[in-house]
Amino acid sequence: MNSEYSELRFEKYICSTVRHDHGGVYAIATKEIGMAAKINLGKLSERELKALKRGIENELKSSRTRTIATATQELQVAAQKIAKKHGLTVNEVLGKKRKYRKSPVPPKYRNPNDPGQTWSGRGRQPAWFREARDKGKSASSLEI
Repeated sequence: MNSEYSELRFEKYICSTVRHDHGGVYAIATKEIGMAAKINLGKLSERELKALKRGIENELKSSRTRTIATATQELQVAAQKIAKKHGLTVNEVLGKKRKYRKSPVPPKYRNPNDPGQTWSGRGRQPAWFREARDKGKSASSLEI
């Protein structure tokens, strides 16, 4: 921009000041407006600019979260109407399946030096299993 001012547009509020207060820097939104607010960014310190940037980024994230929540709610209502119209459940319409928890796998191998250490045979081999194999023990000799 060629101007010494940069425009920051807020939905309902303008940032009237940025100040250091109790160890933090805050952008203070105080004035309801219906047009763009002009802030002379050249007069703000680097710390104040960073605080303003964090405030804007946080507001953008909040706005995005609200938009997603609204869209999700609208989608849920529409899915309920369609399901009811056809005598189905929402899960049937959306194709969701029940999630089943995987039960823990019982141990298959036991450490001969420490019977409290076991391994199911799935995933990464424990160090005691690798060490026993390196010493010449067979996997079947470590089975429970």
